[in-house]
Amino acid sequence: MKQRRLVAVHEAAHCVLAKVCGLPLHSCSIRRGRGRLGRSLICIFPREIVAIWEEHGRQRRERTANIGIALTVLAGTVATEEFLLDHGSGDVADMHLLADTLTQIDENDSAVHLQWRLRQFTRRLVHRHRDRIERISEALLKEVVLSAERIEALI
Repeated sequence: MKQRRLVAVHEAAHCVLAKVCGLPLHSCSIRRGRGRLGRSLICIFPREIVAIWEEHGRQRRERTANIGIALTVLAGTVATEEFLLDHGSGDVADMHLLADTLTQIDENDSAVHLQWRLRQFTRRLVHRHRDRIERISEALLKEVVLSAERIEALI
């Protein structure tokens, strides 16, 4: 049960931060499969994100989309660290995506420094939206899979 709760909080944090950052979200699940314990289907393609934002009248750059992706990726691990005091549940796939995303944000800044700054900001956002993360994680524990519409209703 502890592992399911960890996965639910981790995935819920991805979903909430995706919504906060304006990233397109498709679904979220704590169903096991192909070497994973859960999954949040979130658009991680900066050009596609910018195009969607423009359709809604928002003018943003790809760098902004990449920052949103990085914050969303970090949210899962940060939430489990902050709320469940679990410092070993980082997702390897998340860390690979984060590394790729960091190189797209700022080539002049050290990746370690940039990751530290983004982690601090993610920590503040995770605390600010804790009630939403907990609401989504509780729903995941009961329903296992949440659609974008269901997540929107819970947020």
